[in-house]
Amino acid sequence: MPEPVSKLEVVLWNLLEEYLEADADELSASEAARVGRIIRDTLEIDDAPSSRDPGEIADFIYWNCWSASRVAAERWLVSLTEQEIARLQLGDVLSALAPGQAEENDELADENEAERKGG
Repeated sequence: MPEPVSKLEVVLWNLLEEYLEADADELSASEAARVGRIIRDTLEIDDAPSSRDPGEIADFIYWNCWSASRVAAERWLVSLTEQEIARLQLGDVLSALAPGQAEENDELADENEAERKGG
């Protein structure tokens, strides 16, 4: 049985699909290069996705960020409402995945969860 897709991957995929032109299935070469630069700079890595498919780029991001950042960002995203997620941009999520952001994301998730519980 395949593993369920994480909230983080779904949000990344949806945000990357916003870069598609018309009925295209892939990002244009120029958009893919631009997104690749943003990914490299934000995640502080040397590599960039080789694919222009939004799902494969989301998967690349997911597996090329620090695991602590990934876990904390996933927790942060789960703590958001659907309306808050709808207002996110790709840079918001990539910033949450940047090295050293895990503690801040955990604090944000704690605040969001406390707000929902009325405390």
